[in-house]
Amino acid sequence: KYGGGEITLAARIDGGHLLLEVMDRGPGIPPTEVERMKRPFTRLESARTDAKGTGLGLAIVERIARLHKGTLTLSAREGGGLIAALRIPCLPPNGG
Repeated sequence: KYGGGEITLAARIDGGHLLLEVMDRGPGIPPTEVERMKRPFTRLESARTDAKGTGLGLAIVERIARLHKGTLTLSAREGGGLIAALRIPCLPPNGG
């Protein structure tokens, strides 16, 4: 909805973690709002005028990340947009 039309997905193993990235060309999130956006029922002011969602998506992903001892980071994408990066520890090949 806020991705600006172009969405790029990337997945790789990075330092013993599975790194999943969703990158868009939308308006992004101001750096001062990043942590607040991970809380349930939270949306940016600009999203409220045409709001149909509940503001739960990022909060759910962030909780899933924590349950798997991982992290969710939101950062500005070079050239405009947002990068949502989910980093989860990988299990050793024997299941560990």
